[in-house]
Amino acid sequence: MSMHFLHCKTPDSKHYKVLPNGAMRIARKFTPAEFMSDDVPSHWPDFLSVVDEDLAIEDKKTYKKLLRKRMAQFNKYAYMLSDYNLSMIGYLQGDDGAGKSGTVSILDTAIWRDHKIFRSVPIGAPTPEELKYPFLWRFNKLDRTPQVGQITIFDRTHQGRFLDEKVLCITPPHEIEKSYGDIRQYEHLARRLGAIQVKIWLGVAYDEQGRRFKKRIEEKPKKKTEADDLNRALRKEFHDAANVGFYQTATDDIPQYVVSSNDKPYCHIAVLEIFIHEMKKAIKRRRREAKKHAAEMVKFAKDQKAFAKRKEKILAKAKAEQEADKGKKKGKKKDKK
Repeated sequence: MSMHFLHCKTPDSKHYKVLPNGAMRIARKFTPAEFMSDDVPSHWPDFLSVVDEDLAIEDKKTYKKLLRKRMAQFNKYAYMLSDYNLSMIGYLQGDDGAGKSGTVSILDTAIWRDHKIFRSVPIGAPTPEELKYPFLWRFNKLDRTPQVGQITIFDRTHQGRFLDEKVLCITPPHEIEKSYGDIRQYEHLARRLGAIQVKIWLGVAYDEQGRRFKKRIEEKPKKKTEADDLNRALRKEFHDAANVGFYQTATDDIPQYVVSSNDKPYCHIAVLEIFIHEMKKAIKRRRREAKKHAAEMVKFAKDQKAFAKRKEKILAKAKAEQEADKGKKKGKKKDKK
């Protein structure tokens, strides 16, 4: 057992709740000081140990019916985002073989593969150019930042900072510790600028992961890599790092969701429901804000009109003074002659 795991403990229910569809929602309340701090606690909850791996939709007809319904809902709210000056970023992370690519495909299909508003971004190891910049830069490049009304889904995410870079000894511990606060503040700023952020961890049981890897070798041998074997051997260390990261970066405004992907039909429905929930919540918030600021906006419109008249008077007065000065200069020239 990794020494890191000695710090894990059974999660307190105040840090997470199980949703009606069985997915886990992790959210920690931070004080302002904690939010800005780089401190890492000595103990953290072992969230991934309490995920229900037996959730499944066994009836194909039920799955297809639910899939059509949830896809239609996802589509409906996705096309409403621009009306409320919103965009959306999905962060998909998880165990190898958990079906992240297949989940992205489900979301893409739900949006009718309309790539004017939907973009998926697979994330690998940073390029030499990306290594020259802070670690969050490559997730915020112009070609990856969704505009108003657009959706970007990252297949692997900035959470790799406290996962791969930590477990594989790529980044020093003190830099990893700083990154938790950086991620919280980065996500908070993106939310303030109108980006709905949906963070989902897809988990697959150890035995099921082994079966999927075996099938991958048989059907798509080129897709199987040494990294799969290494990450599988280091599964406990990765889960430990994930638990710390979730505890340090999941907030009330931007929670961390955990979905079991042992059963892919269940996983697809649960992921769609989470995205739908977050879009509905953001749209409701925008509507509340619009009502709250309605009187202020009426006054602001009057202030704009009043200022336009004032501006017109100021500029007219300035122009008249300039014309008067020109007249005086011409008079002086005539007197000299």
